[in-house]
Amino acid sequence: MTYTFIWVAIIVISALVEITTAALISIWFALGAAVALAANFLGASTTVQIVLFLATSLITFALCFKFLKGKHVLGRNDTKSLPTSLEALIGSTAIINEPINNTANTGTVTVFNGVRWRAYTDSNEVLQQGKVKVLAVEGNRLRVTQLQQNTTAQPQNST
Repeated sequence: MTYTFIWVAIIVISALVEITTAALISIWFALGAAVALAANFLGASTTVQIVLFLATSLITFALCFKFLKGKHVLGRNDTKSLPTSLEALIGSTAIINEPINNTANTGTVTVFNGVRWRAYTDSNEVLQQGKVKVLAVEGNRLRVTQLQQNTTAQPQNST
């Protein structure tokens, strides 16, 4: 009995699972099935194909784990996780594009990556222009606070 269909099915299913997930989960099985499929085409016995599938899958898993150990890719708990794009916005500086007025439900800001967001403040003051600090992401809006402008006193001329 030929195992061509089985090896192709394992490759396709493993590749689909790998594409739809964010972690390295099934790539090892796709590689093992590819080696077993090649052995099948070369006329190897079923036992040899299965041994090659298992060996290749385990070896690629072990090598990948060795080289990626401690990296965020494997999702290890002992490494500091990278912030998501939304988490990275918190604490960042944004520039006011449209005055922020809570009463009129208006106001937009542009954040560091050039994306424009609707914004509001905790206070009732209208923020006309300048820079704001992002305090939180709430739905499709940013909660912001006005950053203090650095102003230096200019000496006055007395004549």
